[in-house]
Amino acid sequence: MIKEAMKLLPLPATPADIVRWIVKQYPEVHESVIRAQITASCVNMPSRVNFAPNEEPRTARDPSHDILYRLDFGQYVVYDPREHGAWEVADFGGELVVRQMAPGSPAELEAKAAFEAEMAASRPRAEAPASEPSPRAQAGPAAESVPTSDVEQAKGGTMPAESKDLGSQTHMLNLIKSNLGMLGEGMSLFTDSQGVPGLNYKTPLGLVDLLVTDSRGSLVLVRFDESGTSTDLIGSMCAQMGWVQDTLAGKRSVRGIILTREASEQLKYAIKAIPGITLMQYEFKFEVRPVK
Repeated sequence: MIKEAMKLLPLPATPADIVRWIVKQYPEVHESVIRAQITASCVNMPSRVNFAPNEEPRTARDPSHDILYRLDFGQYVVYDPREHGAWEVADFGGELVVRQMAPGSPAELEAKAAFEAEMAASRPRAEAPASEPSPRAQAGPAAESVPTSDVEQAKGGTMPAESKDLGSQTHMLNLIKSNLGMLGEGMSLFTDSQGVPGLNYKTPLGLVDLLVTDSRGSLVLVRFDESGTSTDLIGSMCAQMGWVQDTLAGKRSVRGIILTREASEQLKYAIKAIPGITLMQYEFKFEVRPVK
């Protein structure tokens, strides 16, 4: 279902886009099942380790299970190892982590080749791989029968009610980066010793949406929670905070911020038990009014 939706939706797509499309085509499928599949099939999503077949070490080489790649907060495209690198679920100190394989390593080259071979084997015999397929070509003949209300209206006109968060999901990361004062006084974007800025900062334990320093010089990890219900993110953030403490912080302290649009009671209680992590809620307001 995820793969089918990604063939027909405009990309990048949000989880709300994917859920809405699948529910419309398959109304018997519950939304929670779809969201779980989105997480499980995203090669660079840290919490995919909680879902089969990612509950043991493996490389992302199966197009039927390794479908999505997360660009930034709420933005997903079809995973292509040639563009996004090779990813794996690996054992890191006894814990399963999602990480990118070393570029150019034999293991990465093998994983890319295996993925391409699986893709070729899954194509119909009459189908020839195209070098630069257009969205129309990717959709194929079935695109003629796809209702356009949920797809084309997102480009302009009246947005569906569920799409009210598209703007926030698209621009949130850059908006926060340009207005770090919203997170606290004296915040600035972190840059490591190699000159790598803390925007979508790569660690062996997955991406950190933002890595910043506060007025006291402490390192602050900022992660976005799209659903507001996932407590898995807390475990992932704790692991990343430990890695930052050991690798980047030196004698400086490390803390975390989880940003969410709506927080479940479960998430609120879980945060209270974790020192060093703060839960913050954001709100987007979009208003149109006549000019007087």
